[in-house]
Amino acid sequence: RSAVDDLESLGFIVKTVAKQSNDSTANAVLRTDPSAGSMAGAGSTVTVYYAVSAKSDSLFKMPSLKGKKLDDAKKILEQKGLSVGNVEVVDSTEKEGVVIEQSPVSSSPVSKGDVVDLTVSSGRSVVEKTISLPSVDTNSQTSYSFVAGGDSSGVPVKVYIDGQLYYEAVADFSKNPAKLSREEKYDICFYVNVVGMTKSEAEKALRAAGYNNINFQSAPSTEKAGTVISQTPKYSSANNLDNSTIIVLTVAESEKTTQSNTPSTTHEPESNTETVE
Repeated sequence: RSAVDDLESLGFIVKTVAKQSNDSTANAVLRTDPSAGSMAGAGSTVTVYYAVSAKSDSLFKMPSLKGKKLDDAKKILEQKGLSVGNVEVVDSTEKEGVVIEQSPVSSSPVSKGDVVDLTVSSGRSVVEKTISLPSVDTNSQTSYSFVAGGDSSGVPVKVYIDGQLYYEAVADFSKNPAKLSREEKYDICFYVNVVGMTKSEAEKALRAAGYNNINFQSAPSTEKAGTVISQTPKYSSANNLDNSTIIVLTVAESEKTTQSNTPSTTHEPESNTETVE
C-alpha cells in the first residue's frame, strides 16, 4: 500500500499483482515493472508485484469486476470477504456506474480482508484524438493526444500551442462514443530570436518558423560583419506574430564598408618657407 501511494503521488498509474512466495513478508513488494532506476513518463503504468504466502489456505483468485455495475461489484466483493477501497470516477465510453478498472487485477491471488480499488465510469461521453504537431516545434514530440469529455452536443474543442489556436473541432457528447466534426488545423508561427546569428542563419531560422517577409538593413557595429545585431519587432515584446508580419533585421556592416562611407579630407601642410631677397 505504501509503495502504491508513493508511485501515485509521482503521477503514475499503478497496477498490483500478487505473487505467491515462501521467502518474503506478506504484502511486501517483490519487484516493479518498469524496474527501479528505469525512466518512465508521468501518467504511465507501473505494475507492482507483491508477496502473498504460498502456504495460506485462504488464497483465491480475484474475481473480474470489469463491465459490472458498481453496486453489483460491491456485492461480489462482500461475498468474497474483500473490502472496497478507493472508488475513482472517470469519463469513459462506458455507461455510468460501470467498473472499467480494478486493483488487484482479475485472477490475482487474494485473501479475505484484502482491499480492492475500483475505477468507475462517470457516464460522460469522451472522445480521443491525436493530432500531428507543426514541424517548426523545437520539441522532438511529433504528435499530441488529448481526451475530451462532456454530456451535450455542439461543444467547441480547441487546442492552443503557445497561445496560438492550432486545432479546433465541434464535439457531440450526446453520442457514445462522442463524435468530432468540422475539424480544422491552422498555420501558426513561433517567433525566433535571431540576434547574434549570421544573416543567412537568421533568414533560414525565420523562414522555418513560418515568416517569409524578411527585410534587411545594415548599420555600423563592433560586432563581426554579417552578424544580426537587432530585429524588429523585438523578440521579447512579440512572441506570437502573424506569418504576414514584416521582420526587419539589422546586420553589422563590414569595416571596409564603414570606411568607404566616411568622406575623406585632404589636409595641405602649412608652409614655413620665407622668401630671401
